[in-house]
Amino acid sequence: MSKRGIFFVTDERSEITEAFRTLRTNLSFLREKNNGKVVLFTSSIPAEGKSTVASNYAASLAIAGRKTLIIDCDIRRPRAHESFGIKIEKGLECVLIDDTPVDGLIMKDVLPNLDLLPTKNLKNNVTDLYPVKYSI
Repeated sequence: MSKRGIFFVTDERSEITEAFRTLRTNLSFLREKNNGKVVLFTSSIPAEGKSTVASNYAASLAIAGRKTLIIDCDIRRPRAHESFGIKIEKGLECVLIDDTPVDGLIMKDVLPNLDLLPTKNLKNNVTDLYPVKYSI
């Protein structure tokens, strides 16, 4: 198994899977208490496991019967689609740059009850595509 996989689906009895069940339960209590519907995973540096945690948390919700949408907002290093073994052509970046309707970009039923709005890597930087012109 690659280090960026969905542990929850591949090995339902592992310690890692149990840790994600515990995370799901704890965050469910917080969400119910605060009427929350969105969970955001972020960190201060790259490669800390945001995509792995977010994907496995989303998978745990979906497997528990909760309709879930995971949105990969990392336009520099998108990884959520890799967690599910999916190749993508376009995603959230099209909504942000070209005003493409989001409905056609959501990948339905990646897992039962789980949809994915992926993001495709913008080669270098958004400013490479749309240069900013400075005037003094």
